[in-house]
Amino acid sequence: MRTYMFGSIMRSVDGGSSWEPVTPDLHPDVHQVSTSPFSDELVFANTADAVYTSEDHGNSWTHRPEGFPVRYGRAMSVHPEDPSCLLASVSAGPGGNAEGKLFRTDNGGASWEYVTDGYPDTTRGNIDTFHISLSKDGTAWAIDDETLYRSDDRGISWNASLTAPEEIRMIDCRVT
Repeated sequence: MRTYMFGSIMRSVDGGSSWEPVTPDLHPDVHQVSTSPFSDELVFANTADAVYTSEDHGNSWTHRPEGFPVRYGRAMSVHPEDPSCLLASVSAGPGGNAEGKLFRTDNGGASWEYVTDGYPDTTRGNIDTFHISLSKDGTAWAIDDETLYRSDDRGISWNASLTAPEEIRMIDCRVT
């Protein structure tokens, strides 16, 4: 009998000599992982069944779907200096008609708020991995096709910041 892993997180406790999955508490279909420079024990994962959090390097996981109307998660980002502030995207599934929705939390994922102030209510497809990001000063960034949105209040309200000539593929805010 074979055991198949989908997209789970693998970790090494010996500098990469050996690797092990962090399951079974974590959903096996992981789409994006975020960590926090604030605490090396905190790990966040957006999965095909919403967000999971770990406070012990991934040894155990807590499922955090409260507030999501659908649970197919893709992108996520954690504030570099405040791990209670996160952004995450969810949709009804992986298909092209998924209608992505953006959510935020200020309580580490215990509950989620739907973001609609200046950001589209839904996107044509998923808000994909690496399509949202938070910087140290609380500025948030999110993509919808060729439009880059900016929030100066940790993802509460948004404004279109840039329209590119073609679809934007990825964004990242580097912590320096």
